[in-house]
Amino acid sequence: MTLGIRLESELEQFKRDGVYKRLNYLESPQAARVKMQGRGEVVILSSNNYLGLCNEAEVVAGGKRALEQFGAGTGSVRFICGTFTIHRELEAALARFVGCESSLTYGSCWNANEGLCPTLLGEQDIVISDQLNHASIIDSIRLAKAIAKCQTAVYRHADMADLAAKLNAARDARLRLIFTDGVFSMEGDIAKLPDIVALARQYDAVVAVDDSHATGVLGQTGRGTAEHYGMLGQVDIITSTLGKALGGAAGGFSAGPAALADYLTQRSRPQLFSNALPPTVAGSALAAVRHVERHPELLPRPADSAGIQAAPRRDPNRAGDPGRDGPGDPAERPAPPGGGLRHRVRLPSRSPGTRPRPVPAIGRSHAGRPRLRPPGVQARRDTPRPNLTPALRLLFGIYHAPDTTGLLSGPQVLSRVRGLKRRGIAFSDRKPYFGGHFSDLTRYRGVGPCGESLSLGCYWRRGRRR
Repeated sequence: MTLGIRLESELEQFKRDGVYKRLNYLESPQAARVKMQGRGEVVILSSNNYLGLCNEAEVVAGGKRALEQFGAGTGSVRFICGTFTIHRELEAALARFVGCESSLTYGSCWNANEGLCPTLLGEQDIVISDQLNHASIIDSIRLAKAIAKCQTAVYRHADMADLAAKLNAARDARLRLIFTDGVFSMEGDIAKLPDIVALARQYDAVVAVDDSHATGVLGQTGRGTAEHYGMLGQVDIITSTLGKALGGAAGGFSAGPAALADYLTQRSRPQLFSNALPPTVAGSALAAVRHVERHPELLPRPADSAGIQAAPRRDPNRAGDPGRDGPGDPAERPAPPGGGLRHRVRLPSRSPGTRPRPVPAIGRSHAGRPRLRPPGVQARRDTPRPNLTPALRLLFGIYHAPDTTGLLSGPQVLSRVRGLKRRGIAFSDRKPYFGGHFSDLTRYRGVGPCGESLSLGCYWRRGRRR
């Protein structure tokens, strides 16, 4: 069997299993409303364009200026002749923005994470990772284990007692590195950073936070998880992305003490053997950082997501909610963007607000419950907000159950569907079997009160393997 035939066979199996990904092609800039090839005008509720800066005039102009001044590409890696003055400006701005002494940019935050653990760790060191960390952190740790032969450990998600036990067991290690997400994108919860930093100080450990889903979103001025907790400048290492709130172009960075950027420049392989960020990307990212600093009113508020009034969340499994000990996510904050629910809504031009098509991709939480969470969406101030309430209120319970707007468990989803059926909305369900991480999908389809075509689903996922 040739390679091509084998791959085609596996692709067909993906389609039969319902896990094949089809690309949607946009014909306009990324925004709250876009033109999608073959679909017409579409309201986007699934991008990471949290602050709507992808097509912000100042951000676009910053990229154009850099393009005209420095050209299209760098033509070299950083340490030879591929570092431009725009890179120095951007890295100084990023370090200041996240409260660190220095920063170093990469092609993506995946590269930044990938370049961190294998570079800093050796055989005498250990990295301790949250159970639900992003795949880029997991792969960084795998690389470090394979290349640097470091020790590794995983603590139960947000379980400070388990983290303390892992740290205590690693007292003999030269360097103890705690690596966590700031905002866990699939769970939607925020790391218990004060507790993590306190444990790090107790056990003489270093804290690294991937703040990709918090940069530009959390904190009074959008500086991330550390500012959210009033701890700006108290986190040892912060990695983050330029591809979400900060304009969404590309790129990532690692920030920390003054020596960190220099050390990574000397030893980090993704930095040594990859070209620098294109000047136009660096220019637009720099403009985005400055724009956020000048416009704190951009930061999302509870009512900012597609014009839908968000209700306070009350769930015992969320940090900061009643019934949960320890600091965490205050109930008045909006659901963190980029969370568990990914969906598209198609709005024919003749009737905005009709025939939405949610397409969810929902992972089971660490507690064994699938979660539905509408991600944050920020439209430009001069862009009319779409009227999505007929469908989204129906799906997320704003009509009858505002206390569960931010979070629906599996039983709540089933209860919602039964309630809709009682109101005369016909739903069908199907449960195809998925291999790999996803073991089951329940999908409900129906028609809403305004003729909307509804699709509500829950993925029940097996436990993640490290």
